[in-house]
Amino acid sequence: MKNVIGIDLGSSSTIVYLPKKGIIYNEPTVVAINTEKNKVESYGYLAFKLLGKEQAPIKVIRPVKNGVINDGPAAVHFLKSVLKELKLLKKAKRATVILSCPSEYSQIEQSALRNVARKLDMKHVVIHTSSYLSALGGISDSAANKAAFVCNLGGGLTDISVLTNGKVIISKSVNFSGRVLDEAIIRHLRKNHHLIIGTKTAEYIKMKIGSVEAFPENRLLEVSGIDIVSSLPHSVVISTSELKSSLSSCLGPLVDALIDCLELIPPEVASELIESGLVISGGTSLLGGLREYLENALNISVRIAMDPTSAVSNGMKILAHRD
Repeated sequence: MKNVIGIDLGSSSTIVYLPKKGIIYNEPTVVAINTEKNKVESYGYLAFKLLGKEQAPIKVIRPVKNGVINDGPAAVHFLKSVLKELKLLKKAKRATVILSCPSEYSQIEQSALRNVARKLDMKHVVIHTSSYLSALGGISDSAANKAAFVCNLGGGLTDISVLTNGKVIISKSVNFSGRVLDEAIIRHLRKNHHLIIGTKTAEYIKMKIGSVEAFPENRLLEVSGIDIVSSLPHSVVISTSELKSSLSSCLGPLVDALIDCLELIPPEVASELIESGLVISGGTSLLGGLREYLENALNISVRIAMDPTSAVSNGMKILAHRD
């Protein structure tokens, strides 16, 4: 394909890809809108910094939630601002635009995504599932023609696919994501330390000391928030080991969904999957001990995709270079 723009409009971040330039945009999917003027004040990282701090008439919005368009007008405002900054707004009207979506997108949800594209005058839109794109972008060329079991752990949703000869034969989406882990950390601190923290702080904690390893390295981190009793600023020191049970308890739906897919695999495909195992991608795949946890739960080998955080955009790259 020629004249292609790849857009991964994710719950946590948005990636824009161009064939000759690679990834040219990778920032949080957040937009700050002045509700009185219906005008975008900021977006991406600048808007993300305002989360939890906004004041009227500024409203900070995450337009994508759990992998689906949650606020159509805000999604249009966000994408229009991004494409305008990248000087791609006019090009997007005549280019082939590749968009990613979860496997189990309903017709209504897919219509919402297409409607966002239509509002931006995108006339040639191709939608692929994030697990299919991550399979293209996260598996080596030598394994591309074999059966593949792929799990893309996004910021708002997890997408699972089984592929053979490059075609998806089984797909499933599950409500497990980095956001679920963040919420577990917020609940843990509220219950055990009477401390209220925001989602940004929870995400930072997860990245710094989060782990589901059986015997994790016990790292310490000082966390600040608001004390529930006094309503005053307060700090506590938390450890990797104390968070382990809270994070591990979130993995049940993910494991169940993966097992459901394994049970549906045809016998002739199963032998290839035993050899190739499960490939995980997305930012959440980097959670400490997750690979080992899934290996023990599924009894198959698990490996992290090449460049896991860019697997979807790498899949767009492969599609863009196909004739």
